[in-house]
Amino acid sequence: MPFHHVCVMVSDLNRSLPFYQGLLGFKNTVYDGTQPGTWFDGKTLDDILGTRNAATRIALVTDDSGAMLELQQAANPRTTKTPDEYLRYGATGIRELGLAVSDIDDLFQRVKAAGVKTQTDYIWSPLPGTRSFLFYDPDGALIQAVSESNPRTRGDATMGNVEIAEALFEAIAGRNDRGVRSLCASNVRTRQNNGAEMDLEAFLALSNAVQAVVRDFRYADAVRSATATGFVEEHAVRGTLPDGQTIDIAACVVADVRDGKITDIREYLDTAAAANLIAALWSTKERPKK
Repeated sequence: MPFHHVCVMVSDLNRSLPFYQGLLGFKNTVYDGTQPGTWFDGKTLDDILGTRNAATRIALVTDDSGAMLELQQAANPRTTKTPDEYLRYGATGIRELGLAVSDIDDLFQRVKAAGVKTQTDYIWSPLPGTRSFLFYDPDGALIQAVSESNPRTRGDATMGNVEIAEALFEAIAGRNDRGVRSLCASNVRTRQNNGAEMDLEAFLALSNAVQAVVRDFRYADAVRSATATGFVEEHAVRGTLPDGQTIDIAACVVADVRDGKITDIREYLDTAAAANLIAALWSTKERPKK
C-alpha cells in the first residue's frame, strides 16, 4: 500500500513553510487554506479534531517527485510544541520523516549553514552504498536524510548476485560490520582454504584483525560473476604491513545466495603470498584465536 502523504503538525506554519519548501524542496503548494471551509464542514472538522468549533490551517506541499506533506497548524485546539523528550526514540509513535536525497553532502552543508540543529553532526553509513544524517524541523521533529548510490544495496531479494558481491566487499573494506550483517543470513557459514568453519562474528573478527595490521587495505582487480547458486569473485588483496612490506594476495571467493542473503562463503587464498600477513597477525594482539 503506497503512502499518500505525511501530516506534520506545526506550532507556527509561517515558520515551517520556508523550512520545508526552501531547505527541503517541497516547493510546490497544492493547497493553503483554513478549515472549516471547502474541505470540511464544521461538524466533520469537529469530529476529526475532537473538539467543538474546531479550526485549523492546512498547507499541502509537494516536491518535484510528487511526494506530499500536509503541514497543519490548528487554532482550536491550539497546536502546541511537543516536549523534546516525547519526540525522541524513548517514546512510541512515528519518529522520523525519511527523505531520499541525491546530494547528501550539499544538504548537510545547507542544513549546517541554516543553523538547523542536527542529531548526528556527521554523515554516517548504515549500509553499503548508503549515507545518512539526522536533523530537526523547527518544532523538533526528527528528519532523516538518506542517499543511496545504488538503491539495490539493501541485502534483499531485489539485488542481483553480482550486486550482492560488490556490496559485500565494499562493506568489508570499509569495516562496515553492520553492512556485512545486512547482506548475510544469520546462520551464514564461512571457510578459508577448506579450513575450519566460522560463523559470521568470527569472520568479521578475522576481517577486522587483518585490517588492523594492514594499512590502506583494499580489494583490487575484481572480476565477479553470478552463478546459478550465488556468485564467484576473483580479486587481489593489497595493502602495507607495519614493517613497510606490501602484500598482493590473489584470492577467489565462492558464495551461495538464497532469497537475497549470503548463506555460505568459501575463500581461497594464495597462502605463500599471504605468509607475511599471517606472521604480522600472529605478532600482534589483534591475531585471531586458534
